[in-house]
Amino acid sequence: MTRSKLTALLVLSAFLCLTSVLVIYNTHQLPTVEERLTSLCTYEQVGKYDYTAKLKPNIIYNQTTLKPGEGIPYLKITELVNTTFFYIFRLSGLDRPANITIEHSIDVYLETPQWRKRLNIAPNSIINSTRNTVDLSANYLVNISSVEAMFEALKSETGAATSTYNLTISPQIHAVAITDVGTIDEYFTPSMTIKFMYRAPEGDHILIEGLSHTRPGAITRNEKIYYPSVMKMRYASYAFSASTFSALAYLAWMFIKMRPARIKKPLEEIIEPFEEIIVEIAEEPSYEGQRVSMKTLEDLVKLSDGLGKPVFHSERSSYSRGKASTHTFYVLDGLVRYEYTMTAPSIEEKAEPETVIDEEDENSD
Repeated sequence: MTRSKLTALLVLSAFLCLTSVLVIYNTHQLPTVEERLTSLCTYEQVGKYDYTAKLKPNIIYNQTTLKPGEGIPYLKITELVNTTFFYIFRLSGLDRPANITIEHSIDVYLETPQWRKRLNIAPNSIINSTRNTVDLSANYLVNISSVEAMFEALKSETGAATSTYNLTISPQIHAVAITDVGTIDEYFTPSMTIKFMYRAPEGDHILIEGLSHTRPGAITRNEKIYYPSVMKMRYASYAFSASTFSALAYLAWMFIKMRPARIKKPLEEIIEPFEEIIVEIAEEPSYEGQRVSMKTLEDLVKLSDGLGKPVFHSERSSYSRGKASTHTFYVLDGLVRYEYTMTAPSIEEKAEPETVIDEEDENSD
């Protein structure tokens, strides 16, 4: 395999490694388990009001009754407000009927920002049913003059300076439903407010609010949903990543192994700057003194200049074919020998001896 092909494979494997890391990251963004809220059944409580205001003879409406949306009930011409409350409890999503119990009562309050007075309490009533829909209705009659008289009496007792007060009709509903999937136990208070508005820009009138109320609900259960395919994807990404990184490591090792060997300078080029101070010797003499190894040939030459002594050079040829010879450079200073050893090829080539072929006389005597 050529070095260029190996380089291309190395780049490709690096790209695949990066891709494998991204695949692992993406698979870990996917959940292996998810909690989901499941609705087992739903229910709804609805409270609505209707009213009919009975009027005195008047010229503004020229009629004796008012329904919601037909006009403003003015206090000077309104005698009674007959209210009707409708309640519905509905269950859905069940295979079997539920046991439903509805307990209800109605409280009526006369109230101002300073005080609150309960006027009367309707008796409790209970409805039992095995149907998934239960409804009831109740009436309450509001006598305007009686309410105004009660307010004036309470005002004189409390001394509270206020001209605005409310009459609140507040049903108290307790719904219990026993189903196959659980029990519903809730309280519901859909209140209607009749506000007595004096010296308002529209005139003295009553304002009726809170005609419609709705409360939905459900019986739910938390379910865990497992995704085994996500774990399989993660394991596959691990295997892919391990194989790509293994290939990258092997190709990197091959790339380093195929790296061209460093070309050493020939000996002649190394010693050329110092050839005037270097003395060639044929054989290195024996020496019993102290030896000091120098880091570079340049350091040895500097020492030689400082001592004023020559640098001796000896060569020891290698017995292995193809290997460079060992060269030793040293400076003698008394019993101390400063030396530097290196291996380097030579640019000189030895000439091979010519082979002489003896020709035989073809025409021998």
